[in-house]
Amino acid sequence: MKLESLRLPLRVEHQLVILLLGSADRPIPSKLHVHKELFILTRTFPKLSELFEFDAYRKGPFSRVAQDTLDDLIERGYVISVGGSYALSEQGRAMYEDIVNGLRRKELIDTMKRIRDIYDKLSIDELLLLVYVTYPEYTVESEELRRLLRKAPKIVDGLLRKGVITERRKEEILNKLKQLLNITEKR
Repeated sequence: MKLESLRLPLRVEHQLVILLLGSADRPIPSKLHVHKELFILTRTFPKLSELFEFDAYRKGPFSRVAQDTLDDLIERGYVISVGGSYALSEQGRAMYEDIVNGLRRKELIDTMKRIRDIYDKLSIDELLLLVYVTYPEYTVESEELRRLLRKAPKIVDGLLRKGVITERRKEEILNKLKQLLNITEKR
């Protein structure tokens, strides 16, 4: 790793990924979680969607910018990947503290913490199903949708048991799943 690359200022996209990773004291479970959590963040703060540009892809919303940013942060030593999960290195942790100290409003960090608290504990299937049901427009290129629809009742029951959704939300999801099934059968 080149030392001069470590001294380069970080773009806003880099800072946001560092903030997301640092907002909880645990690694993000997978690359898919990083993408989907950033996607959910851009839906909470729509101005951020201009930075990451999510498109429908094989596993739902995907951002080339998010992927390149994550890869760059790993290459520059701010992020480490262990067993498919992602965490900040010591250098990344120090950068996280610098970025947080420079924030005027802490609302962004609070939202990231809530996103991490909810979505980190989900399996990949649970995460994908929730994203697909909430944002069906991102399923058009999905290679996972049909498989997930077959397993959906079991996945939804698991979300209810984990306390991620309420009984009312379960019924909403099951209704939306029926609509998604109709759409996929027409494709």
